[in-house]
Amino acid sequence: MAKFEGYFDESGDLEVEPGVFCVAGYFIYSEAAKLMKEEWNAVLGEHGIPYFHMVECAHGNKCFVGMPVEERITIVKKLIALIKKYTIEGISFLIRAETYSPPSKKRAPDPYSQCASGCAEALIQFLMMSRIEAEIAYYFEDGHKNKRSAYNHIAHEVKRDRDTLTFAAKTEAPLLQAADLLAWQSAKYAKDYFFARWAGQKPKRSPRKDFQSLMEHDHTFMYLGADGAMGIELWPISKRTQFTENIELKDDGPAPYWHVKGEDVPIFPIERSLGWRMGGAKFSYLMFNGFQNKKFALAFDEPRLFEAIGMLLAATSLYKESELMPVISPENIDFVESHGDKVLRIKIPDGANLGIKLNEKIEKQLRVIFSGSSNEE
Repeated sequence: MAKFEGYFDESGDLEVEPGVFCVAGYFIYSEAAKLMKEEWNAVLGEHGIPYFHMVECAHGNKCFVGMPVEERITIVKKLIALIKKYTIEGISFLIRAETYSPPSKKRAPDPYSQCASGCAEALIQFLMMSRIEAEIAYYFEDGHKNKRSAYNHIAHEVKRDRDTLTFAAKTEAPLLQAADLLAWQSAKYAKDYFFARWAGQKPKRSPRKDFQSLMEHDHTFMYLGADGAMGIELWPISKRTQFTENIELKDDGPAPYWHVKGEDVPIFPIERSLGWRMGGAKFSYLMFNGFQNKKFALAFDEPRLFEAIGMLLAATSLYKESELMPVISPENIDFVESHGDKVLRIKIPDGANLGIKLNEKIEKQLRVIFSGSSNEE
């Protein structure tokens, strides 16, 4: 079984203007983590510093006192290169004081626990979506005052039995310093740029160059709002569509769902297809896993099931540039005539027949392929 590690740190304070708080970090294979730790420590040794702390580096404080700005920039560049080289993806959970809701049955007991558990859940969700069976070792930075409540919440509500959860100092688990870099950069970006633009205001300044470099790697930013809403921002920008930043994740239904601003239709993301069965009134029930491992079913009668199949096939046009080629194995294929049209009839294993209407050119091409002959007749 594969082994993953997740490293997370916090930045910001809801009680200090502008009231932004963040927990962020990285997912990484355990074998890659060993290599990254060695190279990370080598960079620190090369520049004569015992640890890396982004806020100290940015302002030239503590172990960075007297170090030229150019050298501090060089250190950050080297560490960002290691993050891009070894980690799988970064995740940042951000909260604003003006939209954070008090604890409820569905929420963690405090903002730190809410964001920390969100990071832990994100790693589990990543593995589920990637169809990976793996053990997870979670590491959180040891300094926050609510670490005990976060530990209890994650241990009882999120963590699986085979996973481990550790709170440690940055010097004990060096890759927490990578999480520190991301947490500081995420909070800085949110304060200076994202929340102003989201509110239709002019940002204070453009995103930092080191932030832009970091975002060339895969990252997901989750902005927690009121009433369980959650905005999503994907990096790099090439991962987005025009709708990405308008998505909110809500959990006030039987299963978590997406809500796109300006639309009233709940959207249920599919994590896994589970199967089907015959239901009431001869409806076929198609079962799925959604987010947070919540199960739900869609019900179709026979005509609407085939109508949905047609729509699903047509929807593949959204991915016409993709290099993926999913394969469906047929039980049998032949040519038939239906209402004067030539039809390719495909028998699905243990299932129904599907008919694909053919024009004359495609029919001739297929007959050549099936016959193994160059003779079009």
